[in-house]
Order: sequence, then C-alpha cells, then structure tokens
Amino acid sequence: MLDLVVGSRTTVTVGLARPLPVVRPLGARVEARVLRFHADDPAALVAGVRAGLPA
Repeated sequence: MLDLVVGSRTTVTVGLARPLPVVRPLGARVEARVLRFHADDPAALVAGVRAGLPA
C-alpha cells in the first residue's frame, strides 16, 4: 500500500490490477497494490479516472 497523506487524511483509495513498483522517500523499493491519497475534489477525480478506463 502507498499512502500519500495530506493533513492526516486520505480521500481516495485506488485498488490496482497489478503491482506498481514504487520508491519510497528514503529509497526503499516496494510494490504497491493499493494507492491512498488526498484529492480536493475526490468525486471529480474518480469520475475522470473512470472515464479513461476501457469499458
């Protein structure tokens, strides 16, 4: 899991179909299957992501 926290909170959780290689701030390499982050307008972000996905 990769948490990108803003103001001690996240508003969007994205489950990935396959692992995503990530380098953490201190250099550790991990594979994330879930991304959690804050968005000012989470509904618009999710709608935009869904619009870009294949049907």
